[in-house]
Amino acid sequence: MYQPLVVYSVSGGYRPSQSYGGPDAAPNVLFRGLNYWLRPYGRLVPVRGVSLRQTGLSTTGPRIFPLNTNRGVIGGTVVNAKSSLVRYNQALFYLSQETGQQVYINESTTTPFTLTGVTTSTTAGRLRVALLSGTAYAAHNAGLPTPASIGTVSIEAGGTKGMDGIVSLIASAKRIATETISNPATVAANSGGQTQTLSSSGNNRIRVVLPAAISGQDAWMYGGTYWGQGNFGPWRLIREVRVTIEGTIGIATQVLTGTGTRFTRDLHVGDVITVNGADYTIATITSDTSATVVSGADQAAPKTATVKEIVLEWRNGELTDLFEFDNDEPPILDGLMLFNNVPFGWRDNVLYPSKIGNPESFPRILARSTQSGANIVHALAGDARIFLLTTNGLEVVTFTQNPADPFLIRQVWSFGFSGPAQAVVAEGTLFAAVGTSTGVKIVRTRVDDSPDLEFAAPVESDMATWDVSRVVMGLDPSNGAVLAMHYDGSTYTTIIPYMLQQGVWGLPIQVTGQVVSAATVNNTCELIIKSGAEFKVYQWEGGTGAGTVSFVAFPFLDKDGPRQTIKAIKFTGAADNLYIFKGEPGLAIPDVTDISKAVVSLPLAGCDVQHQNVVFTNIPNAQSFSVRVDSAGNSAVVTEVVVNGIVNGIQR
Repeated sequence: MYQPLVVYSVSGGYRPSQSYGGPDAAPNVLFRGLNYWLRPYGRLVPVRGVSLRQTGLSTTGPRIFPLNTNRGVIGGTVVNAKSSLVRYNQALFYLSQETGQQVYINESTTTPFTLTGVTTSTTAGRLRVALLSGTAYAAHNAGLPTPASIGTVSIEAGGTKGMDGIVSLIASAKRIATETISNPATVAANSGGQTQTLSSSGNNRIRVVLPAAISGQDAWMYGGTYWGQGNFGPWRLIREVRVTIEGTIGIATQVLTGTGTRFTRDLHVGDVITVNGADYTIATITSDTSATVVSGADQAAPKTATVKEIVLEWRNGELTDLFEFDNDEPPILDGLMLFNNVPFGWRDNVLYPSKIGNPESFPRILARSTQSGANIVHALAGDARIFLLTTNGLEVVTFTQNPADPFLIRQVWSFGFSGPAQAVVAEGTLFAAVGTSTGVKIVRTRVDDSPDLEFAAPVESDMATWDVSRVVMGLDPSNGAVLAMHYDGSTYTTIIPYMLQQGVWGLPIQVTGQVVSAATVNNTCELIIKSGAEFKVYQWEGGTGAGTVSFVAFPFLDKDGPRQTIKAIKFTGAADNLYIFKGEPGLAIPDVTDISKAVVSLPLAGCDVQHQNVVFTNIPNAQSFSVRVDSAGNSAVVTEVVVNGIVNGIQR
């Protein structure tokens, strides 16, 4: 009667660093292998491989960005170029060091959105914003500059609110789609009309001839002071004025009729509008779609109307929001990310938050430098924090409840980073690849953000020859894995997955070409793979697995020292071939990646059905041994291998 010499299983994951037959070798841990996924409850199944995503382009840019359910790519050729592309509500915020490059969505400029003119700035690092109208995007430089003037200001009769005393005006430009507001043109910068003295006996009001709109502006915000405080401020909102009123209009015998208009919001009595080159003064407003003008020729609908002059008057209690002077335009940036739907940019060693509710403004008063002074390489969102990858280490941004000092930055690691693809966040934890004197180490954050230095100890032997400049970290939510990917410099990228659910490392997976970027899009891992000079988008595990060649080798084990005779193997699963490797005293341990080193090859019943397959053999004097299982196909499963035999000296 044979006895079980060892029962091999797969639940312990991949540990190539274990010794041959030593005390750290375990029968549930995998020793070598390729192209198998470790699934929950202890089974291996073949990988499916990558599938080409793009159809309209022969090549893309080198980085991929998640845009909710879509993939974003910025053209270019530099793998580690400083570039970013994020989706803020319905807008795209983006930048690149490579100028004049096209932005693509799903590798297209026409489907599902038209992206004509959506290109990076002619200035490296300048933030751009593309706004969606229907299915087409239109782009502009982010932020609005301070207007040169608030317009020509004068006092006139016709008021109804009894304004009295010195008042002053300021104005800011606005972009309605993103609620972007410029810094205001102030009295001090624009003397000669903004400060006015009004008299209630004269029934005064203020008339403003609007200045020309600046690029990207579609509205004005006019502010004023309380009566009698015009020399001092503060200024509060009087009125928002659209450059072009909403909807279309027609004029017939001084009656203004609108379609889709909001006259009660956009117009005041006394305003002057321009329609088809002719000016009209508003006489009365009766509803959002009905008004009258003082005089002028008829205009057949539909026409658009622009606002040429406005009238302003107010009571102190009618003034609303304070005007703010920290609506600074974005600086030139190295990168951009979203945190809680707030854009954060960085340049060198400074982190710049945008303004909540005004995302194209980046108040310089809120900018903060890294604690170490090191330059920021990349930024990632974690749970209630931002991880900053810097050239000197990892720094963590935490948030306060103080509006004047909203966040703090502290350094938690001393491992530096050289590229934006060297870290990924999964389940609130940062997983990062750092270069060492002995290859690459994968490190993760602990609860207190300190580094878990022993995390990748099981696979460090595989990473001892890795070059951190060729490492990309990714997240595969479909398989519940963090992917550490390394290009060998000539042919293949090897991916070693850390299985989040099982808490162990999986077997290596190999793809042809260099993975240069990874992103999680619509719960799927997408890759950009470089082959030659071409960058193409692939879906990770999007293939069928047909023709996949997979193998797994279990560790060398012995039976407490005595030599053994292997008589039978019981294999549970579905595979093609089983190989046995034998270790003997005084001889080199055979290389299990080379099937020619096996002492016996045993065919299994193939990959068509899962079963328990018993194969018989006779291998004497095996002081230690290893078993390897191979399959070629997408239906293989490896669950358990039981090695049966005789321990020498024990009669059976």
